[in-house]
Amino acid sequence: MGNLYDHERYRGFKVNDHHWKSSQMLIRNLIEIASKGGNYLLNVGPKSTGEIPDESIERMKDIGAWMKVNSEAIYATTASPFKKLPWGRATTKETADGNTILYLSVFDWPTDGKLLLAGLKNQAISAKSLANGSALKFSKTADGLSITVPAAALDPNATVIKLTIKGKPDVENVIPSANADGSFVLSPVDADTKGGVQSEHNPPNLGYWTSAKSTVSWQIKVTKPGLYSIEAPIAAMREGNSFIISVGDQSVKATAKATGNDGKYEVNNLGQIRIDKPGVNTITITPVAENWQHINLRALTFKPVN
Repeated sequence: MGNLYDHERYRGFKVNDHHWKSSQMLIRNLIEIASKGGNYLLNVGPKSTGEIPDESIERMKDIGAWMKVNSEAIYATTASPFKKLPWGRATTKETADGNTILYLSVFDWPTDGKLLLAGLKNQAISAKSLANGSALKFSKTADGLSITVPAAALDPNATVIKLTIKGKPDVENVIPSANADGSFVLSPVDADTKGGVQSEHNPPNLGYWTSAKSTVSWQIKVTKPGLYSIEAPIAAMREGNSFIISVGDQSVKATAKATGNDGKYEVNNLGQIRIDKPGVNTITITPVAENWQHINLRALTFKPVN
């Protein structure tokens, strides 16, 4: 269940606190949950007078306006065949002739005009913008399927592209590779999260990391084994948020600097770690339970130490 008022962040309702979830967040939560095969139930709380707050009405109108155009991408759909999509989410629907419709809800519009579906092996039949029906060009690439999109998004909340493919989805899990110089950046949208951590957009970050039992991990193809320095932009309300970064049998403990605000990020130098194995490695962040509050993390950058 979701709430229009963001009291989940504060662990309790406060009548004088007006930190409401934005319409965009609610719409994207709806898409996120549909992409995982779930249902999104909104908790709309009335005032003491029995009236629905204006803020709730405004957000429900916004959701309704988006659904009026894009409900096809939500109703009677099934979960996404993709493990992760860096630009948004996907839902699916099987057609009567045995083909599949992929509804691609794009949160972060590509700046180069190309929307990549990494790992998709199927032959594409058609692609169009759901909002206006405009046909879109597409082509197979070495990495999957590329769709040519307009210069700007049609909807700032989520622009939906309707892609029809032949047969049932056949998606290969694509593990990203490090750069030629050995460096790499681990993005929140590529993370495997456990225990309630959420990958959020605008800009992408790992948030709601309130439980010390929650972990985050990535897989990366390392090109140059050796010693790496690590840094990350982190927002932390309070001091004392420590965590362990581990790769194989190597680990390093780091403590995030307090920034006093969930939305204020500062780059943290998190130390150094050795990665001895070339090829696919799993990198994991595990909170230290003592004094853990929560952090918001945008990305982890690894650079070889010369």
